[in-house]
This record gives sequence, C-alpha cells and structure tokens, in this order.
Amino acid sequence: MKRKIIIFFIKHIYIEPHKGESFEEVEKRVEEFLLYLIENYKNKTLAIVSHGLLLKVLLKHIKKDSLENLWNTEVFNNTSLSLISYEDKWKIEFISKTKHLSDELYTSWVPR
Repeated sequence: MKRKIIIFFIKHIYIEPHKGESFEEVEKRVEEFLLYLIENYKNKTLAIVSHGLLLKVLLKHIKKDSLENLWNTEVFNNTSLSLISYEDKWKIEFISKTKHLSDELYTSWVPR
C-alpha cells in the first residue's frame, strides 16, 4: 500500500492541471521569487507568509532536492514560524516552530 501511495504522489507532480499551476510551474515561480529576493532585498529582514505547499517547494529548492522528494519533506504546522537566511547561500535556521502557541499545541522540527 505504501508503494501505491508514493507512486500516486510522484505521478501527480507531472500532471498538467486544466486550470492552475503544475508543480513544475510552482517550482519555477519559487526559483524566480528567491532570485528576486536576493537581487532586491539583500541585507534586509522580510516576513513571508504562505501556505504549506509553497513552503515545501521553497524548502526543497533551498536544499537542492528534486520535486519527486516533495512529499518526503517536512510538514509545516499551521501558524508555524520558520527562519531561513541568505548570505551568499541559503541557510535554514529552523523550520515549523510553534512555540508561540500553547504548550499543548507545541510541536517542532529542527533540521539536523
């Protein structure tokens, strides 16, 4: 069953939707966005608000991972905070922190 689920998610990466963006188009948009940030906001602090899928693609791109591994990446908790910095290269400081929520809801993932 696990193999069927993995194949399902990998196949959907390459499907061109009738309306909307394909995963490859989202990836291209993220790449352009990151280049835009580097060119226009160097040495600035920014807050970027987005939904989980776009954040997964952004993180995958920073890690130089393939789209096929998109579903093997971190899950972003709702209202979580992540910190990614740039000084000649991208650096993941932390991902999906929720310490600002109550202790009962607190979960966290920190990259190794």
